[in-house]
Amino acid sequence: MDANNKNTGGVPLNIQRMKDLGNKLYKEGQHGNAVKVYSSAIASLSQVDDRASLDFIRTVLANRAACYLALEQYNEAIEDCTRILAKYPFATGTLNSELMQKVHYRLAKSYYHVEKHDEALAQLRLFNQLGGSSKLETPLRTSILQAQGKNPDDQTTPALPAPGSFLPLKYIVRVPGEDHGPVVYDELIPAELCVPNPPKTPSYNYLTELVKKHTLEVMRLKPWKCWNCPKQATSARHNPMAYVNLPEPVVIDWFMPLCRDWGKCDEEGKRFMCEEGAEDMRAWTISQRLGQMQL
Repeated sequence: MDANNKNTGGVPLNIQRMKDLGNKLYKEGQHGNAVKVYSSAIASLSQVDDRASLDFIRTVLANRAACYLALEQYNEAIEDCTRILAKYPFATGTLNSELMQKVHYRLAKSYYHVEKHDEALAQLRLFNQLGGSSKLETPLRTSILQAQGKNPDDQTTPALPAPGSFLPLKYIVRVPGEDHGPVVYDELIPAELCVPNPPKTPSYNYLTELVKKHTLEVMRLKPWKCWNCPKQATSARHNPMAYVNLPEPVVIDWFMPLCRDWGKCDEEGKRFMCEEGAEDMRAWTISQRLGQMQL
């Protein structure tokens, strides 16, 4: 690799420079040109994004969403923000809360402008839960409620789901470095787990059972190659991350086929997920190796 294009945190220097240029153009009010630069960076990241810093990818998408907002291209802003939450979710316990605030606020503002007021309020609630500024929240909330014909002074909090009830959940399985698209399952999750501080043991057990339920089916989808080398996979590492504060809860499982347990590729997978916060052993993240299965 050229000495002037060394990786920093998995991101080539030329792509980092694109981001810096986009930031400069945005600050100068050249939002259209900034979109073009950020789009070039995102296209370049498609060649490296399984190794690149997730925070970097999230930031570039969030910055482009800010440009789209300034250009009043609200559907494009919604697309970038939802892409962050679905494809590059934040691991619980290792949150970049400032960036998350921006994503939810920009989603709320974009939804407001396309007259999706319930969705806008849901995003504002998440913005508030993450410690977002009331100076930003209050004016936008007032505008949304007025657009709905409601009293902005009504601070009634929506009731939580009843104990014993369930909410729909998307379980999305992704494989790093594979052309195979995500595998999506429709599941249900106990409503009492979809709270800011879910109970640890039931949450961990739920994720464990969810992974076990679909493991063999995913392994049998195709003759998987190891995620890190050309050898045939004989086992797999699962790294599920849950983002249950979305209006539609989602679990993203980074499924890593392995050539063998406890080998170099296994350790590389563990290191890769640890760097991105995906092996936080709190209530909402587990890492589980499923080895030597009979397929």
